[in-house]
This record gives sequence, structure tokens and C-alpha cells, in this order.
Amino acid sequence: MAEDKNATQVVGLLVEVANADTVYRDLYLRRARQLLGATLDESAYRAIASIDKEIEDLMRHSRSVALQRNWDQAAKLSAEVEGLRR
Repeated sequence: MAEDKNATQVVGLLVEVANADTVYRDLYLRRARQLLGATLDESAYRAIASIDKEIEDLMRHSRSVALQRNWDQAAKLSAEVEGLRR
């Protein structure tokens, strides 16, 4: 667990350096990807990103439904969002 946290911190620093040093940016990002790959594989990352997008879409729809004062539908959408967040 501590090793994962350390790797995550190193990845954050590599991304910061990559933003500052554009000449070697690709090298920093490649190393960050290697470190992160040991913690989180690409398919898991894509699954998380997909869930995040679905949550955003549901929240947008929920706001629209709330503006129309359709409280039952808003409650259903809110419950879906909570389920996805778990």
C-alpha cells in the first residue's frame, strides 16, 4: 500500500516536470505511465474513466430534470449516481 502511494506521488511529480520541460516531456510521461501501470492497468483505468463520464452525464440529466421539477426522476438519477460512485 505504501509502495502504491509512493509511486502515485512520483507519477505526480513526473507529470509536473513534464509540463515544465517540454523537450523531455515524452520521456517523463513514459516513465510515469510505466510506474502507474504497475498500480493500475489500462483496462481498469479506462473502466474508471467510463464510469466518471457516465456519472457526469447522469448529473447533467439530473440537473435538467430538477429544473423541470420532475422530482421522482431526479431522485432515480441521484440513486443511480450514488450506485456508480460506490
